[in-house]
Amino acid sequence: MWFDQSELRGGDAWDQKIRRQIKECALFVPIISAQTQARTEGYFRREWKLAVERSQDMADHVAFLLPVVLGQLRENEAHVPEAFLRVQWTRVNDEAAECAFGARVQALLQGGGAFSTGSMPALRGTPERRSAAAPRSASAARGAHYAWAALALAMTAGGFAVWRGSRPKAETVPATAPAASEQAVAVLPFANLSGDREQEYFSDGLTEEILNAVAREPDLRVVPRTSAFSFKNKPRPLPEIARELNVGRVVEGSVQRSGRRVRILCTVTQVADRRTEALPSIDREVDDIFALQDDVARAVVAKLTGRATTTPVTVGTTNAVAYDWYLRGRSHAAQVSLAWPQAVVAFQEAVKLDSQFALAWADLGRIATSMYAVGIDSAGLAIGERAATEALRLQPDLAEAHLAQVGGLRARFAPMAEVERALADAERLKPNAPEIAASRASLAQARGHYDDAIRWWQRALDRDPRHGGYLNSLGNSLTQVGRYAEADAAFRQAFAILGTSIPQTNRARVAWESKADRALVTRMLDDVSGAIRGDRYWGVRALQLYACGDFPGALAAVEHVPERADFFRVRSLFTAEVREAMGDVAGARADYLKALPIVENMVRDYAAHPTPLVEFALVQAALGRKEEAYATVRRAAEIGRPEGYVGEAAGEIYPGVYKGLARIHARFGANDEALAIVEAQIKSGAWRRTYLLHHLDWAQLRADPRFRALAEKAPL
Repeated sequence: MWFDQSELRGGDAWDQKIRRQIKECALFVPIISAQTQARTEGYFRREWKLAVERSQDMADHVAFLLPVVLGQLRENEAHVPEAFLRVQWTRVNDEAAECAFGARVQALLQGGGAFSTGSMPALRGTPERRSAAAPRSASAARGAHYAWAALALAMTAGGFAVWRGSRPKAETVPATAPAASEQAVAVLPFANLSGDREQEYFSDGLTEEILNAVAREPDLRVVPRTSAFSFKNKPRPLPEIARELNVGRVVEGSVQRSGRRVRILCTVTQVADRRTEALPSIDREVDDIFALQDDVARAVVAKLTGRATTTPVTVGTTNAVAYDWYLRGRSHAAQVSLAWPQAVVAFQEAVKLDSQFALAWADLGRIATSMYAVGIDSAGLAIGERAATEALRLQPDLAEAHLAQVGGLRARFAPMAEVERALADAERLKPNAPEIAASRASLAQARGHYDDAIRWWQRALDRDPRHGGYLNSLGNSLTQVGRYAEADAAFRQAFAILGTSIPQTNRARVAWESKADRALVTRMLDDVSGAIRGDRYWGVRALQLYACGDFPGALAAVEHVPERADFFRVRSLFTAEVREAMGDVAGARADYLKALPIVENMVRDYAAHPTPLVEFALVQAALGRKEEAYATVRRAAEIGRPEGYVGEAAGEIYPGVYKGLARIHARFGANDEALAIVEAQIKSGAWRRTYLLHHLDWAQLRADPRFRALAEKAPL
């Protein structure tokens, strides 16, 4: 429900109008109900976030957010921004309460100036009951009731805003999003009708190139690939898909590859009137794949714009076989990290067949350095940096090549100034690309600027709203600053899109950090389907069982994790620490000795990364090698101390080094030094209460009562 004096328009105009009204309104009243609870994704959630963002610039005494709940929904169960939970809610479940609320809103608007929280007790908790000796006039009651009745019409939209000024005209936002501009287009994944799932990469690749061609038209706004492809293999009504993507037209199609021939069928649907027009089918030999893509793209653009495009489809190669390998690589790269090695092989085949294929070099660079950064392939950094350099040599104006260079610089912890320069070059070439905003978010996170990271993730999601990876990363940033309700909502959306265990295990982590509710965390982890329980799932499960005091359960869970997993995790190091906590000194020492050669190999293989050095130092310390342990952790600090990386506190060392150094101090009885690090990290907001009180990292320091006193003061 919007009280306004001018009509709203669809599409971008509507979006800008909503944003402007939230910026200018006097009160924002989010309507929270079973309906909003059931919708984990929708435009109203963006409105809520915009209102919260504005409230952060207001003085504490100003009343701006006035949450209203319909029904019996409890606050601790609601999927709402954290800021909504910091104010009490109004429950409006009968006519008297409706009238009281309407009168309160009118009083606030007529008062003008700052809206003091002290002037509105009825908006805090249960509405006040009026004494029978002092009834309101019937006309006043009716007026307030009518205001509330109009407001109630908007409960499916999730909220409304109110402006001061002359008597406004009520205007209802429909339960579904307003009709989006016809210039907003989604190109959905073309169906693979070849009868061979191995050909899926081919139909996906064709779809992506057609999407890219349409996106080059200046008067069309095209939904990015990740959001469009999030609906793949998820049957949903077309109007629902269009509403979630906020588009007015949808392009669909099918690809049938039989032997050497390819047939493409394509349709364009006007969502408003559900009118679908089929384009003529296009048949070609597979060797003419580039001409086929060009024909389809021109036909789609002509249908969408009413004019012939003058921009040909270009993919960076004229070698059809190299392009086929490139499509295979893109398909693997878009999947979970287990598929990345196959992506590297495919990209390498593509550049072997066409050494001038700059885009394939760039994607090879990006995925190879990512594999190095997460500990999958120690050769990834050298492969990735060479590939990025070659892509830049071939095509200096290719934004993807500069982004690949950014990945290499970050993987080897180059000075932040170098990273910034490379990213600025990519941004100049592709300023509105969501991956640019995502890179900015990741850099802000690395610098410990978590609020900036959140804003950049949100900007990336504005441009690519159903990118599960961005949502998961946004959840991590929100968790870092204790905005747990919003983090949970982001992880929920990521899980719905990705269908992998990682967002759900992150939800469990948020539940543990915010509530330390063991039963709730266990239920969340139990809810993960066995088919998607990867080794990260079992790693989180093992830590949760440890925190609950179930040491045998933790040891059993971690058996599902490889001895050397991604993100530099070493199973025998975990089991050694659990056995030590159990008092099994001999068993712990045996596991530490087992871990020693593994972490030594990691240090050799990942010489540019500080994390293996920290793990190595911890093992050395556990085996009593004090001087070696301190020398190793100092080496880690030297690698992780580039200009610009502030880490988790206002220092200069890579975050993991602080933790390793504090634990080594504790191991050798230097508790004062360890506690000084802990206190600094707590003051910076980096280490939070539940982590300190329950995580395996602090098993030894917990015996010091000063540690517990510090931990209890840490933010939840």
